[in-house]
Amino acid sequence: MPSRLALVRRPGPRLAEGLVTHLDRQPVDPALALHQWEAYVRVLRDHGWRTVEVAPADDCPDAVFVEDTMVVFRNVALLARSGADSRRPELPAAREAAAALGCSLNAVRAPARSTAATSSRSGTPCTSAAAAAPTPRAYANCAPSSSRWAPGWSRCRTGGCCT
Repeated sequence: MPSRLALVRRPGPRLAEGLVTHLDRQPVDPALALHQWEAYVRVLRDHGWRTVEVAPADDCPDAVFVEDTMVVFRNVALLARSGADSRRPELPAAREAAAALGCSLNAVRAPARSTAATSSRSGTPCTSAAAAAPTPRAYANCAPSSSRWAPGWSRCRTGGCCT
């Protein structure tokens, strides 16, 4: 039976300062935002979901969007690495919540700063298109290279490597 557990985090006092990338900034009513969040949590619970409240991150305007910090499948949590530096402090409390639930924690690493793609295991140049042009699509082809996961490296199913 699939897990029906949701991590949630209350909107913080700086919600109105959150990142806006594709819309014009609009005023945020903190009382309304809290009311909407409470209704969201109530709907989850009414539909059989157990909610676990993640510790506040009041210095982080976008912290209410706790679902951006990780993807969980069964007992494995893949911790995201936000592209926005301002959002990275949201992760520690979410990581702690996942650990407290007994999840195995795995993290997305920062992209390599090298100009040439190399195998992070052997240091040799990669020829796969996925490694040469790292994009979200390229990473979708990555799979652990053995039945035991080894942190820090993987190989693409296409025979190349991903960094």
